[in-house]
Amino acid sequence: MWGADAATTVGVLAVVVVGLALVVVFDSLFMSVLWRHEKGRFEVTRNDRNAFKFRGDSGDFTIDRTNDLLRYTSSGESGEIPLGEIERLDFAFRLAHGKGRELLNGLDWWDLTARYEDRTQCYQIAVVTPDLRLPVFEVSQWLPREPLMSRVFDSQAHLLARMGLFEDVEDRAHDVLAQLQEAFAAAGHPLGLTPKWAKDRAAVTSPATQSPRRPSS
Repeated sequence: MWGADAATTVGVLAVVVVGLALVVVFDSLFMSVLWRHEKGRFEVTRNDRNAFKFRGDSGDFTIDRTNDLLRYTSSGESGEIPLGEIERLDFAFRLAHGKGRELLNGLDWWDLTARYEDRTQCYQIAVVTPDLRLPVFEVSQWLPREPLMSRVFDSQAHLLARMGLFEDVEDRAHDVLAQLQEAFAAAGHPLGLTPKWAKDRAAVTSPATQSPRRPSS
């Protein structure tokens, strides 16, 4: 009798453990969909001694290293900018409302407070001349904010990153920025950087609203 009861208990515990594991996995996979980048396309189609060509959500761009020009097609307009007229790259950040994905993740009364309202982290890189600010890259990512949940979000992000299903939006933006700075430098026109941080940038790094970070390998 005792042996049968013990076997039943072990079986029930095994079912509970498997069930909890499946809940964690499926919830994390759902979060990977919510954390998926909006925009963020940056496709290098050519990189040689004559040109660096890339396309993305903002348009098509070519750093012409032979003629010292930046050629672009963006928002239905095409043009050329002499590389010598480009003053810098702007690396802009802002926080926007994350209402759409907040609803998908489940709305509760905490979401009605400013402190725990979900946000969207938005990054933009733009080329700046005396007369023009030309965006060349944009990317954004949902930022969930719930009381006592930052460690849970971090753990899910860690798991998803190891599965190749999560990339931190700030890491992505800095990676593209590095590629662009390297491309302009290779054309003989290294560009400095002018950060444009929003006033509420601190909200991203406060303990209650910590953004999921890609874990180190």
